[in-house]
Amino acid sequence: MDLINYLFVLGSSLLVVSFLMVRYYASRRTSIIIQLLSTVSFAAGLSGSFLLPIDLSLNVHHIDKDSQNNNVNNGNDNYNDNDNYNDNDIGDDYYHKGGVDESYNGTLLPWHILFWTTSGLAWVILPIIKEMLLSGEFTFCNQIRDGIKRRLRFVFIFVVIIIVAIIWLAIYMKSFNVLPILITLANTYGLLIVSLLLGYGLIALPSALRTPPVIAMKVGD
Repeated sequence: MDLINYLFVLGSSLLVVSFLMVRYYASRRTSIIIQLLSTVSFAAGLSGSFLLPIDLSLNVHHIDKDSQNNNVNNGNDNYNDNDNYNDNDIGDDYYHKGGVDESYNGTLLPWHILFWTTSGLAWVILPIIKEMLLSGEFTFCNQIRDGIKRRLRFVFIFVVIIIVAIIWLAIYMKSFNVLPILITLANTYGLLIVSLLLGYGLIALPSALRTPPVIAMKVGD
């Protein structure tokens, strides 16, 4: 099974597992649209955990093949001392004359799809759906309009805060090279959220799993 078929089967399996999990825990009053969005969100979140080891294993395999090709090329260079080819020339001929680019392992496109899918869900679709559900409007069109308006207001405030933070960092550091600090803060924020949710999940999930049998037993008594 080649990589494309394997990734297709893996993505389909994650969608099925996520859908079954959402259907099991969702309330009967939850609309099918919310369940489908939750399914895609769970599947996208789980895909990175499975795609990363595949990417790393393929990179290791390609590095080993590159080392073997370099050893062969070095042997050919030593055998043909009068040739004008060096290692870079041989590599260029290999890549530009129909050879396979060993630096590409086939996971670049899935990573792009996963990145833009999760970004769109996290920053656009799910927040607007949340604001729609919290909206006090009665018609669907007014709920969408109110949800988009609330989301745009949040994005505007967020962008203003980021701009003020960049200006403050530039003045404090006396340099506009603040990108490494912003990347560090973004990673710190993500790790903090993961730590908080992971700690809550380690307690809430076992509690939720053991609560229904206890309630059923009390009701039966």
